[in-house]
Amino acid sequence: HDARGPYQRARERLDKLAGSPLAQSGRMKEYYTGLTAVFRFYLDEEFAMEASQLTTSDLCRELKRTGAELKTLTQARDLLHKADLVKFARLKPADPAADADALRELLASFNAAAEQARALKAAAEAAAAELARRRGGRP
Repeated sequence: HDARGPYQRARERLDKLAGSPLAQSGRMKEYYTGLTAVFRFYLDEEFAMEASQLTTSDLCRELKRTGAELKTLTQARDLLHKADLVKFARLKPADPAADADALRELLASFNAAAEQARALKAAAEAAAAELARRRGGRP
């Protein structure tokens, strides 16, 4: 069993990809496929959204249910669209390392949204349990 959470696993995958020779050797399609794979695996694990099975436009719509801020959703959409252009239209990105940094920021933002959602759920469950206790176990 892997005790690390989805965020830690995604950060390790991203660090490994960023340290790989793909971008430096001009293998941009593979590099950007890797970036989006790290992001999609994270979303699959954290939010159970089958992100790896979705098109970019479908994924961008699904991201709204993560609870992340609009700015984060916009940045995610922009990075996914840029990656599509690199992978399918042979766009030559100016700074692949900056895109890895952008993904690091996105992962942190989505992780914060997930932590906030977990905290809200825990608080709601605690309040419901307290209410049930006060009512003597009656619903």
